[in-house]
Amino acid sequence: HQRAEVKDKRPRLHARRSARPRRAPMVHGLGVIPTQLPNALHTFDSHVGSLLSSGTPVCVFLDYDGTLTPIVSDPDAALIPEGTRSTLAALRDRHWTALVTGRSSEKIHGFVGIERGIYYAGSHGLHISGGVDAEPLNILHPVAVRARSVLERVRDEFLARLVDVPGFSVEDNALCISAHYRQVPVELQARVQETVDAVLHEVEEVSSSAAAAAGAAAGLSSI
Repeated sequence: HQRAEVKDKRPRLHARRSARPRRAPMVHGLGVIPTQLPNALHTFDSHVGSLLSSGTPVCVFLDYDGTLTPIVSDPDAALIPEGTRSTLAALRDRHWTALVTGRSSEKIHGFVGIERGIYYAGSHGLHISGGVDAEPLNILHPVAVRARSVLERVRDEFLARLVDVPGFSVEDNALCISAHYRQVPVELQARVQETVDAVLHEVEEVSSSAAAAAGAAAGLSSI
């Protein structure tokens, strides 16, 4: 799964920071938080269950595709089942709840259909909206906003060069562009990969990255 990010030309302190020994973060009242946490589903009774029963504030972060909905061939058909929506609403009433997804905040908000009480982190966190306050959050990453024209160029190049590939589609998620290839014949998927790589190489403002980062993203998705 390949992503691309718009380069932020501000001075970086990564080298200096990496030279320092990393210390586990401290949270008031909780002590040291371990850097490696156990799988919550595998240790529910001993870890999550004890937190819930002790009254410790808990925030639940959820993905959308493949978590709240099944993975489907058509990205627009990934609709949340009514039973899952009811469960999500009940969870929201008990704990802070956030959805983190590569889709746009507007799109995921429309899919879920729950107006209040959920934080929506769309475009991999580049746009955060919703929340529990009377005035909803609306936080846009400044680098991503400035990069909108670059994303449009990437989107248009994907479409122009792969227009003849059956099953290929591009999803515009405002601050993130996804090139979907799940429905592309196997023998043509290498061409899609090569074309995406070529476009990302040609657009100076975009650099290839194996993971989504703080910057406007564009890349392959198997959804």
